[in-house]
Amino acid sequence: MDSAQNGAETFLNSQNMKKRLIINKHLPTVWFSSREEQSIYEKEFKEFIRLSTVSSNLSRTVDRGFLMKNRAAVAGTIE
Repeated sequence: MDSAQNGAETFLNSQNMKKRLIINKHLPTVWFSSREEQSIYEKEFKEFIRLSTVSSNLSRTVDRGFLMKNRAAVAGTIE
């Protein structure tokens, strides 16, 4: 793996950890949308994150059984 791939992998892992922190800290047991997570992420870390990135990662987290999903929002705590 070259250094660019390694750097990108580290960034994604860091970003995923930040998103887990956001969910556990601000949205632990309530229904929330991708937009709500995006807004909290940007306020907490003062860095932009694309809505599509948040949405894709939430979808994967639901697929893995860490969160529950309804038509408009997801809920749960990531452990």
